[in-house]
Amino acid sequence: MIINPALAQMGPMQTQQLGKLFDGYTRHLGEGLTFKARAQNEGCETVVKVRDEDPFNWI
Repeated sequence: MIINPALAQMGPMQTQQLGKLFDGYTRHLGEGLTFKARAQNEGCETVVKVRDEDPFNWI
């Protein structure tokens, strides 16, 4: 909840730039690549469930 007002005040242009940054992180860093590979092998629903059960130890 704390970040939402800050993002709202930044305006759409800066918010879109932030979105590009986070999208790049999730696509190209190790965690994102591992998640993608596991989702392809085990199924997206299973991997998301495992991720949500323990967000700090799912890789």
